[in-house]
Amino acid sequence: MAIAIPSGGGPQSPLSTSRPAPALPVTGLEEPVAVNDETHCGAVIVAAGTSSRMAGQDKVAIDLAGKPVLAWSVDACERCSAISSVALVVRADQLDWARALVAARGWSKVAAVREGGARRQDSVALGVAALEGCEWIAIHDAARPFATADLFTRCLESALQHSGCSVAATRINDTIKRVSGVTVAATLPREELWAAQTPQVCHRATLEQGLAQANAEGWTVTDEAMLFERLGQPVTVVESTDPNFKLTTPADLTVARAIAGGPGGRGPGSRGAEEQRGKGDVAMGSVGGRVQSSAQPSVPDSPTTSRTSSPSSQFSPAPLLP
Repeated sequence: MAIAIPSGGGPQSPLSTSRPAPALPVTGLEEPVAVNDETHCGAVIVAAGTSSRMAGQDKVAIDLAGKPVLAWSVDACERCSAISSVALVVRADQLDWARALVAARGWSKVAAVREGGARRQDSVALGVAALEGCEWIAIHDAARPFATADLFTRCLESALQHSGCSVAATRINDTIKRVSGVTVAATLPREELWAAQTPQVCHRATLEQGLAQANAEGWTVTDEAMLFERLGQPVTVVESTDPNFKLTTPADLTVARAIAGGPGGRGPGSRGAEEQRGKGDVAMGSVGGRVQSSAQPSVPDSPTTSRTSSPSSQFSPAPLLP
């Protein structure tokens, strides 16, 4: 069940009018559709959440193997030839830090840093509006630091070939019960169940239609695929074989640090990072000097909980460079 987050301060979604859903591009299914220089795909990295379950830490700014969690997702987009531009959507108190991070790390694809909205879908709409000339949009949660450039590319290829919307997902291994109170009502067929993740790649015009209709009709959705489902458009899954879990609690961070910095990990200088480069992920050029943020922005008080301010989490960013 989707849970609406109370509206608060900050910008609202720029999409507020409903219009007929445009026809999706028709692609043949007989042969794979290649991503080429004519494919213009932007990425919106959503980092405007409140980190309410991270024990007072701001999860996108936490150090993970020498760089902030947010940097992992942007680095993947920088390495991905299928992504042409990136918009970062962050909380109001993170704006200066995020812009400093972009400058310090020398990211060439980041076209905009925007303040998020009250709900996730509002933040997505603001990010989409900041990207120009992109027919396709990849939406990714910054709290999933291990999405690879290859996963972004495969999601785009699936959206191009099959549906207009594709989502990274993993198969469910556990037996899933539907429960009423404390009583099991049914056992769901495990072979039909997948856990949806990000990136989710969408045909832009249809995504904008879904966001506008959600505003007009009062929908609250937890991912972009739900918008396509509401519009009656097909959605395909792309199996995510690498760890691609979301950082939600301190326990998740412990696991992430083991993956990023341990043997075979993906942290700077690790053997796993070198293996990733050998598979086609190009290492970014270094930006001279280790830069640290001396500012500790305070979180504004707010009578309501929104995705743009978080009294429960202290913004204490990691160093900008490893």
